[in-house]
Amino acid sequence: MLSVPVSIADDFNSVNQVYDALKGLADKLQVGVDYLRYYFPAEGDKFLSRNRCFRSEEQEQKRVHKKKLVRKAMIELSGRQLYPSHGGVKELIGEDFKKFQFKEFAEIWSEEIGKLLNS
Repeated sequence: MLSVPVSIADDFNSVNQVYDALKGLADKLQVGVDYLRYYFPAEGDKFLSRNRCFRSEEQEQKRVHKKKLVRKAMIELSGRQLYPSHGGVKELIGEDFKKFQFKEFAEIWSEEIGKLLNS
């Protein structure tokens, strides 16, 4: 299970507060949030930029966690004196493998196998 660091959770709450403020104002004026973002682009941009930052940090945290999973599986296979193949790593990761897209897994595996073989 991927855990979300507290700092990101706090940022998410602040992003939600900005959106809630826009949504509350839109409700009071009986217009949509998109209407406010169109006529008040600075406030809309502020919301979008904070949301983008939050999403990119969240993606990076997930990618770091996935790299750790792959690295741990590779080290375990190497400790058993087995080559850490795609299939072997996939099997050791088990249920967490569902969180990977295949291309993402292949890229992380390639990076980590390079590091493992060079060390």
